Amino acid sequence: MRLASAIFFALFCAAPAIAQRHAKAETGSLVPIPAPVRVSENPKLSDDVRARIATAEFARCSVARFPDRVERALSLPKGGLAYWKALERTASNECMDSGIIAMRRPLLRGALFVELYRRRWDAQQRGQTWGPSLTKVSFNIDPLTHPSEDAMRDNELLSLGNCVIAKDEASARNAILLPTASKGQEAALMSLVPSLGGCIPAGMKLTFSRPVIEAAIAEVLYRGAETPTVQTAGIK
Repeated sequence: MRLASAIFFALFCAAPAIAQRHAKAETGSLVPIPAPVRVSENPKLSDDVRARIATAEFARCSVARFPDRVERALSLPKGGLAYWKALERTASNECMDSGIIAMRRPLLRGALFVELYRRRWDAQQRGQTWGPSLTKVSFNIDPLTHPSEDAMRDNELLSLGNCVIAKDEASARNAILLPTASKGQEAALMSLVPSLGGCIPAGMKLTFSRPVIEAAIAEVLYRGAETPTVQTAGIK
């Protein structure tokens, strides 16, 4: 099994926007508002790394500028028109300085959870509470409800993330807290390979993208999880 990088393009894109390039103070507080994202043109970075960094910075801006939109989107049950519309409302031109970001909407959700968990962790280190309170992840899907393929895959990925956390929570947390696409995060993600292997049924070979694994772990870390009643299923 190996961790594979990939760029994901799909239905969501943020167009270029004219905006200030420097972080500014939020009115009435000392909380910094991140500058709009400028996609790096550094030729030493691969397209994949540029996309991952830009997506993380975009999520950071969205959480800082539009916390109510983020909370509403992530509080809704996944799937359905209301959820997708709410998620897309977290993606604003105000968070793009130049360039275009395109991503699968589930990866936008994952990037938001990574940012939420980083902020909550920082607050906890200062003895503070922070962030929206969301329901725990539930792994119990009733087959009689005929869940969609997307719902089953999502359940399997979150189950996998939960399994990895159970095996090595410190390393899983470290992989989320380190800067996205940094050398430190790459090493941290690779250190999770043995745990990932132990969470996959014997004989099954899977290839995961880094953003997908990062998203699954971050969502479970942030929301917490109910005790699974079944073992992790295979992911097709």
